[in-house]
This record gives sequence, structure tokens and C-alpha cells, in this order.
Amino acid sequence: MDIIELKKRLTEALSEKILELAQLGKGRVLSVWVEAKHINEVALLLRNESYLGFSVLENFFVAQLDSAFLLSYYLRAPKTGMELILRASIVPPNPEGLAKAPSIREVWPMAEHQERESAELFGIIFYLGLSPADKKEIKHSFLPPGWQGFPFRKEYKFPESFSGIQHQRDGL
Repeated sequence: MDIIELKKRLTEALSEKILELAQLGKGRVLSVWVEAKHINEVALLLRNESYLGFSVLENFFVAQLDSAFLLSYYLRAPKTGMELILRASIVPPNPEGLAKAPSIREVWPMAEHQERESAELFGIIFYLGLSPADKKEIKHSFLPPGWQGFPFRKEYKFPESFSGIQHQRDGL
């Protein structure tokens, strides 16, 4: 399947879910932007449909753009060699508040570790099922116990000291 055929099939299957569908450069990579609430439905279709076969989640990436978080899932279809970036954006209720997004770890189990890291560093709650009420707190796995805030957020202010250790950043 070539990229033109892939775009056609995705448009037919997901026309009401896709916000944007674009080819990246001249390569065989498509970017598919969907509303966050549809991420699992789209992920299941991408993985399970035999003509698509995006069974591998290669990477998961979070970036903050202004007040929104961009979630990017880098996918590969081993049988066809096609690559796809599935994207969604979420906005926390306020600059210090927790953002919420559906988890895709039931579709691609390897996402669990990456979701936990993003939860801790960006303050994003990844919930299973249909309701964001499934999970309300973030447990520290990467940051030391007692750490406050989400250090990968643009507005984060690093503490001057933590656990008696002075933190100094020259030139900033």
C-alpha cells in the first residue's frame, strides 16, 4: 500500500474523527490529528485492521505548545513498512492543574511506562475507560519523593533547594 492509498483508506474509515491528515515531506509518514476523546477508537482501528496493521508503538512524545499539550504516538506497520504519527491535544484546566487524556496502554501496552513518565513530568492523568475519574493522583517513579510540580512544563519554576541540596542554574 502506498501513502495515497493509506490516506484514502484512513479518510474513509475515520472521516468524522480526523481533524487533520497530512503527509510529512516526501516520505512515507502520515500525521493524523484526532480529538483526544477518540484516540482509543482510532488506535484500535489502526492496530486491528489488517490493511493497516500499525501494531508497533515506537515512541510516545509530549510537547507543550502555549497552554496545550500535544500528544504524539509514533506508529509502524511492520508488514507494509508504513509509519504514522497519531496526534491529539489536551488542555489543563489551569496552568498548575492536571491535564487528562485517555490511555492507549490497552492498545499498545508498551505505552504504560511512557504515560507514567509523562504524567509525572507534565502532570497528565492518563485514564482507562471512558471517564477521567478513573485515576486522580500521580505516583512518583522518576522524581524523588516529595517533589512538587511538573518540571517539564514551560511555566515550572525550579525550587532553589530540594532535600537540603541547593539548586542553582547560572545564566538563567
